[in-house]
Amino acid sequence: ITVSTTTPIQGQPMTIQLVDPDMAGQVYFVVGDIFTGSGLPMGDGRVIDLAGSGVFFAMVQNPYNLGFSFSGMFDQNGVATITWNVPQIPGLSLSGVPVYFNILPFNPNLLYPQAILRTYRSPGVVIQ
Repeated sequence: ITVSTTTPIQGQPMTIQLVDPDMAGQVYFVVGDIFTGSGLPMGDGRVIDLAGSGVFFAMVQNPYNLGFSFSGMFDQNGVATITWNVPQIPGLSLSGVPVYFNILPFNPNLLYPQAILRTYRSPGVVIQ
């Protein structure tokens, strides 16, 4: 299992790539935050390794406004490629802001929290 990222630069796309052959063909969704913490409990002993700040909830509720696709599917080789179009917000510099992502493959035929098959945390990145 490998997770790799490119450097996020304001106004440009950043890519996260996750490779896990066991997840071939599975759908996933992505959540992000500017903080990590003790984690958000999923109810079965597992946690999503993010703090749950307002940024996290904004990404869950309306990811497209924050510049990235919220979900996708692992290809037949178990590769998921996620693109985040780092926002360029007039009058606000995001330079130096850390961002952490969790990629959550899920089975839509199962109930939560069993529907979340695994949790993957991308390396933290700092917006340039």
